[in-house]
Amino acid sequence: MNKVLTIEHPKKAMVISDIHGFWQALQKITELPEYHNPEYQLIFLGDYTDGGASNPRDPKKVIDFITDEVLNHDALLVHGNHDDMLLGTANNQMDKFDNWSYNGRSQTLRELGIPDSDDIEVVSSYLKDLLPDYLNVLNNAPYLIEDQNRIFVHAGINWYLSDYKKTTREDMVWLRQEYLFVTNVPLGFATPGHPVPAKLIHQNQTDKVIFTGHTPASLITGDAAGFPAKLESVRYGLPRYVIDGGSHGTPNAGLNVVIVDADGSIIRTEKLFG
Repeated sequence: MNKVLTIEHPKKAMVISDIHGFWQALQKITELPEYHNPEYQLIFLGDYTDGGASNPRDPKKVIDFITDEVLNHDALLVHGNHDDMLLGTANNQMDKFDNWSYNGRSQTLRELGIPDSDDIEVVSSYLKDLLPDYLNVLNNAPYLIEDQNRIFVHAGINWYLSDYKKTTREDMVWLRQEYLFVTNVPLGFATPGHPVPAKLIHQNQTDKVIFTGHTPASLITGDAAGFPAKLESVRYGLPRYVIDGGSHGTPNAGLNVVIVDADGSIIRTEKLFG
């Protein structure tokens, strides 16, 4: 797989992240006017399974929907950390299998109708039998998508590298505070009416608008509604957006859909609930 996918002829985009098996919300994107509109590219920013306890889940329907969108309707997706653990397990990577055990493996396997096991070969075999097309999609998916004006990545990029595209795959799916803030801001820092101050927001050091998921927006904005967080530092830099709607288990969980122009500006947002 290529770590980075470059779009040569970008369209407007319909962007959604951190679905976490929340099929009841995801299916509502089909009601939006941009869905399957040829002027828009549907882009998924990762974490398709491993849901939290606060919302209903059907990971198989989510997986089937995403697979169909990629294979038959030209949608694009990147890896999230949860997708990386599932795929790594299917590919017999023991570190991914072990990490998944602490991040929703038993629950997701149960919801997929697969018995959990401490034997990676057993679980891998079940995944390969049940999800061959989805695993093929993940095996061929990038970790970062970019065009001349926008970057789409699950968690973030490493600011300490001269070329952000050299960020490791692990960092692209796991980074959090190091990407978001200039210091190690605790995620419970923001409260209603008191978002994370701009002086603590890391400057965007690229010449592109960046869209990520991974961190619930409400933990940055302090807004329980959890609409996308616009990150602007007190220094010069293009904005970044965190669009995770909290479907992994935060209050008022839902899916944020962000409609993005080709220049990186936001056209509008929607929040979908089950």
